[in-house]
Amino acid sequence: LAFGLWDRRRGQSGYLVAALLAASYTVYLAKGSMMLEFYVVPLLPLLAMNLGMLGARILRAAPITVRGGALAAACAVLVLHPTWGYVLKINEAGKLAPQDLYKVPQTDMQVKQLQFVRQNIPPDARIIIDEDMWADLHDTKPYYKWAHSHWKAASDPDVRDKLFGKDWHNIDYIVLSNKMKLTMQQNNGDGGETWILDGLDHAQQIWALEQGDVQLYVYQVQK
Repeated sequence: LAFGLWDRRRGQSGYLVAALLAASYTVYLAKGSMMLEFYVVPLLPLLAMNLGMLGARILRAAPITVRGGALAAACAVLVLHPTWGYVLKINEAGKLAPQDLYKVPQTDMQVKQLQFVRQNIPPDARIIIDEDMWADLHDTKPYYKWAHSHWKAASDPDVRDKLFGKDWHNIDYIVLSNKMKLTMQQNNGDGGETWILDGLDHAQQIWALEQGDVQLYVYQVQK
């Protein structure tokens, strides 16, 4: 923004435009109320644009002999430093290790969770699920017609009011991950997911699988 204001006096406004694009959406996010993780996605290319332009400006001012080394060092710090945990992090044993995103076979975990559902839950059960299981349960026999994601169960009137009656007593099973539970809690600013969380409070865990910081569960609601 500072470079943009300075360059504007010389008839060059590119820095100013890039800075204001990022700043305007940042102000929108900073206004408060509920914010989910994916709300920041539109901001990422704008921040990348600003970082690229700023980095180019700084490198132009540096001697040619140090430009490549400085750029490589900066990238290595941003990507590999364990404080941010992008590639490496300090694990639960206090050792430096790859981030779970790069070492935990999450697809295999989801396959095992799906197998348990098919082997132990009847197809006519009313189930709250994570959205990644929807296609498998609805497009392959036996069809789980009443399996719906927590998003749909909380916001679709046909599912929320007609199928479940917005009452945890009408839930038979909840199939979820620790990330789904966290998302429901974060998405509950208007109380729309309270009845699902109440069902989880009245449910018994019948299956679980944990690897790294990822946990998958199946709960049977006790009525």
